[in-house]
Amino acid sequence: KDKYKNIIIDNKNSKFIEFSKYIDLAKTFNYNFIILEIYCKNKEQALMFSKRGIHNVEIQDIFKMYDRWETFDDAIWPGKKYGSS
Repeated sequence: KDKYKNIIIDNKNSKFIEFSKYIDLAKTFNYNFIILEIYCKNKEQALMFSKRGIHNVEIQDIFKMYDRWETFDDAIWPGKKYGSS
């Protein structure tokens, strides 16, 4: 732990079960952790995000992730205006 101050996990986790193992590891090794969740209000915005991406993910796969998305209650949402939907 003394060697690494910050560890970043960047992945396409769309369900809590997919990233909960990282939370468990952080707790096991006494790391503080923050979950950043990118706010995406609709499929139109998901399409815009996909066009900015560099991984060439097919739009039908983007929409599948959008449809199965689970919001993490304790996440920080950069760019989201609270109270807006």
